[in-house]
Amino acid sequence: MSNDKILLPIFSRAKTQFQEKQIDQEFSSICNKQINQSHSPQITKTLKTNNEIKNLLDQGNLQLSFKLAKKQYESKKSNRNSSNKTFIESQITYADILFQLSDFKASLGLLLDSIDCIQKNLEELEQEYSKALDMTGKVYLKLGYLKKAEEYFLKSLNFKKGLFDQAKSFYLLSVLYEELGQYNQAMTNCEKSLKLYTSINLHQSLLYAECLDSKANLLRSLGKLEESLAFFREALEMKTKILGKINHPQIISTQENIAMVLNDLGKFQESYSLMQEVLKMRESLYTTDICPNSHPQIADAYQNIGTVQQDLGMLKKSLINQKKALSLRQSIYQQDRQIQSQNFLQKIFSSVNNQLSKLQFSESTTDILNQISTQNHPDIASSYASLGIVYRNIGHYEEAQDYLQKALKQRELAYGQEHTKYAITLNYLA
Repeated sequence: MSNDKILLPIFSRAKTQFQEKQIDQEFSSICNKQINQSHSPQITKTLKTNNEIKNLLDQGNLQLSFKLAKKQYESKKSNRNSSNKTFIESQITYADILFQLSDFKASLGLLLDSIDCIQKNLEELEQEYSKALDMTGKVYLKLGYLKKAEEYFLKSLNFKKGLFDQAKSFYLLSVLYEELGQYNQAMTNCEKSLKLYTSINLHQSLLYAECLDSKANLLRSLGKLEESLAFFREALEMKTKILGKINHPQIISTQENIAMVLNDLGKFQESYSLMQEVLKMRESLYTTDICPNSHPQIADAYQNIGTVQQDLGMLKKSLINQKKALSLRQSIYQQDRQIQSQNFLQKIFSSVNNQLSKLQFSESTTDILNQISTQNHPDIASSYASLGIVYRNIGHYEEAQDYLQKALKQRELAYGQEHTKYAITLNYLA
């Protein structure tokens, strides 16, 4: 039975938070029943564990989901001959967790290896193939490789058949095209995603709320601030209704977006108070034991607080937080992080016997990872630009010029000269 047919009668009844919880239980029950009926015991165990991990992620529990995913991956890796499908499932799940914990290069290596394995047995692994393509596109997007992200998202969309999966692809494309500054194309894909989710009665789901976030971000980029704020608040209300008032990445992200739109509207103090809450929640979520090099969203929070402080005239504090954001981003994206990821990949593949090592870590995957560089990551360019603007407002024009030139160079490499962000940076240098 397809996902569309399972989900349609269940989600059409979702109206209250209590019903949402009942629906989650009913959906899990249906999935587990189908799993037990149609799969071997080993595959059944793997899929149930993946459901557990998903539930932990829905609760915002990154620590337990990481430990469970790692344990499952390592147990399947040591006995891979028993079932190719169970290993691929556990490997993709582990890659997803590593992605959420910002170890992007390690995640990419696992995903590329999964795709290589799946292509040898595509008929039986269609669902896993689609998920791996989506995840690989998301990792490339976070690494700043935007054209590679587009390649994988489009490949995934062309492969998909069900409306549910197509809706997810259109959402991912909307996020990508927004980053590329192609706002009309981004809005078209966002609207397609919202329409498809509505057609299968998922208009009260987290997936739909994510699309509302995407639409709100686009409206903000287009300067339609009041409309943007309305959509962000609708998304937050929907997420809170489903997840409850918990420290969850999805809820925090929307709160941060609301704070920055409020800042754009000149409501600086309200924005500042909300951003301080966001930073505290982010730091309690992405702790050093699971994110030793910090997390991109913590860096985002420091930069955004610095932006609000600048608008409040708190220039010295703004400068401190912008420097903190840059330092964190350099730690996350630059050389030390790459070495850590390479060592991780060597470790996880070194314990596999020689016969399987060729399957697990192909030469092509090794070559791709060796070519990945995040020295000129767009987030680092964003920090350079923010620091340049603060130094300019303080009156330190040489430092301002230096940072803005760095930002301009990196934005040209990442986006090209036609992008809005390049034009804005160039304008500050004029």
